[in-house]
Amino acid sequence: WNDTGGSCARIVPWDVPSAYFSAIRKAAQERDELVPYIYTASWRTASTGLALVRPMYYEDPADETMYGLRAQYLFGPDMLMSPITAPSGPEPVAFEEALGAVRWRVFAPSGSRGWGDRLKGGV
Repeated sequence: WNDTGGSCARIVPWDVPSAYFSAIRKAAQERDELVPYIYTASWRTASTGLALVRPMYYEDPADETMYGLRAQYLFGPDMLMSPITAPSGPEPVAFEEALGAVRWRVFAPSGSRGWGDRLKGGV
């Protein structure tokens, strides 16, 4: 939570509308589950110099497809990130209704590593 005592708004989970609470709780749980990965990846960055966030072409510089992938990036040694940056539709919807409402294509590089969907559990 954020309580700076200054000009920033006080934001605590129990002050949000109940319609958003379960989605916010799920997002917070996902974040908490990633803390060990982020900590380890950050340690690796500090000890090896390999950037924590890297463009896709770092995975396979010979693959020309990688150079055009501007909506996704590598995060740490094992995660591919592709933030959804498009609205879910022309009409505003509640936060929970918007979750999963956008179709988003992600390019998974070939290779020996098996890529999976962290939220849905698929490969």
